[in-house]
Amino acid sequence: SATVSVLYWITTQKMIEIAATLSALKAVGQMCVMIAVGMLAAKRGVIEKKTMKLFSGLVTGVFTPALLFSNLSAGMSAQAVAQGIILPFVAFSCCATGMGLGYLARKTFLKDQLSREHSRLMQAACTIGNSQGLPLVLTGALVPPEQWIDCVKYISLFIVSMHIVTWFGLYNWLKESHEGELEELTERTPLLPKVESSLEDIDVRAGAPPMSPFVKRFKTSINPPVIAICLGLVFGLFHPIHHQFARPGAPLKWVHDALSRVGEGAVPLVMTILGSSMYFSMRSQNTERLPLVASLTITFIRLFCIPLVGIAYVLAFRPYLDPILCLVILVECCSPTANNVTVICSRLGIDPVPLGGSYLVQYAVAVPLYSVYLAFALMISQGTQAQSLAVPVPVPAP
Repeated sequence: SATVSVLYWITTQKMIEIAATLSALKAVGQMCVMIAVGMLAAKRGVIEKKTMKLFSGLVTGVFTPALLFSNLSAGMSAQAVAQGIILPFVAFSCCATGMGLGYLARKTFLKDQLSREHSRLMQAACTIGNSQGLPLVLTGALVPPEQWIDCVKYISLFIVSMHIVTWFGLYNWLKESHEGELEELTERTPLLPKVESSLEDIDVRAGAPPMSPFVKRFKTSINPPVIAICLGLVFGLFHPIHHQFARPGAPLKWVHDALSRVGEGAVPLVMTILGSSMYFSMRSQNTERLPLVASLTITFIRLFCIPLVGIAYVLAFRPYLDPILCLVILVECCSPTANNVTVICSRLGIDPVPLGGSYLVQYAVAVPLYSVYLAFALMISQGTQAQSLAVPVPVPAP
């Protein structure tokens, strides 16, 4: 009867909600445990502040490239690339929203509370989100291993889009703003030497020909994860190579399996480093941190405003999108500030230390927030184009 059908539908939906909530709690729980391990390692002296750069280099130069390459070469398809064509638009929309809201904040209620350099840092922190480490952790805990490979494909395409925005957009904006401030300072203080360019642009090689700005940005943006993504796309899409390297029974499958094992260390190491960074930030006595209101503003923009962009895209295009892609979009749009902001500031001679407190506030808010948001992301991703997410749901017999 109609009443039984309605009751069955309501019961099924409730069970889906419960299953999604449990999966979200599982993802957050795994993230918290790995962060706690990093904090404990830092407290016990296993990880020291001076060795953080070494661990970060291992993540970006070894483990993450191995993870991205092994997963992309194993199963990248032209269909996934066609589906992922929406990701550059999502990345640009998120960055434009973050930069616009950050600009409004620094020009209104934060105008008298921040120095010019701190206001730029605040706006940059609102612009670029963590598109690599955290999404890999969360999606890996949310979906089964066979579907996580698809998550890695879409995350890789999103990473490429974010690198373009980061190194060709945000980098140039910060560089021009910083150099403009140095020129003003030089004009006000004639005794200071005139600064022609940032330290990053000085070529120490005698007689080396000058490079164009585009070539400099291109060389800066080509880092190991991007190289691994490009090679993974070639190995995954070009069938003669794929059949010799990643296909089951292929002659070089052992090389692929070895790289895959190396890549398995990326996710736990990323979160361990994050936990160590949070511990050192809490122990720091630095007085040059951003004001709390600025850190809360960054947190509100990154974790409450920008997710609305991802929700809008998913709701608008959900009938045409793979549910795994919907989940990746929603997770990518709800991520704290990327570590790349710190890297860029260091390259330009801008002190990134004031952002330490902001990272701590963002992740402190993100942990309880993800318990709710990820459950919503799983539910909104259900019932899309091809298949549903493999969230275990006990469905009663009608």
